[in-house]
Amino acid sequence: YIYLGLKMGSAVLVCDKRGVGNSEGVFDPNHLKSEKHFTDLASDLVAQLKWIKSQPEIDLTKIGMMGPSQAGWVMPIAAKMDNSVRFIVSLSGPSVSVGVENYFSSLTREYMSPLGISIEEADKELSNFSGDPLYDPVPILEELQTNILWQFGTHDRSVPVSECIRVLEKLNKTNFDIKVVQHVG
Repeated sequence: YIYLGLKMGSAVLVCDKRGVGNSEGVFDPNHLKSEKHFTDLASDLVAQLKWIKSQPEIDLTKIGMMGPSQAGWVMPIAAKMDNSVRFIVSLSGPSVSVGVENYFSSLTREYMSPLGISIEEADKELSNFSGDPLYDPVPILEELQTNILWQFGTHDRSVPVSECIRVLEKLNKTNFDIKVVQHVG
């Protein structure tokens, strides 16, 4: 997606999470599932937005964010913090709680051998989830006015695509667009 942005003539700023890759700071795995974790990451993103908006060649009316996976939880928080964000592209970003996503991933045994149950079986099993939801993005998503393209793949063994779509459709937000790509994870 970096090259796509560049090919389209967009400026692209790519950053690692704090303490990951070449970024400064400390990655704290102890609060990975807490609301504080996502708020901290969103605050980092807002600081990055502030920097990019200070660059003279940036058109401030066309600021957007794109990111995969966990960014689906982080970008809406950042957009709520900084109303200059005009759009978000969420690539397999969950709209369900961290607890639900973790439960689904544990059922499918994402990236493990042997794999767990099928995606279809895991979707059915989600109704039995009774654990701690941990961070739930729905309250932010209910309030958010930023346009979001939610893109999912039908073979995703990490994010419960069917449940994410159900949550988004229940929100019934006209600023949300959902696209599902067949046969990809």
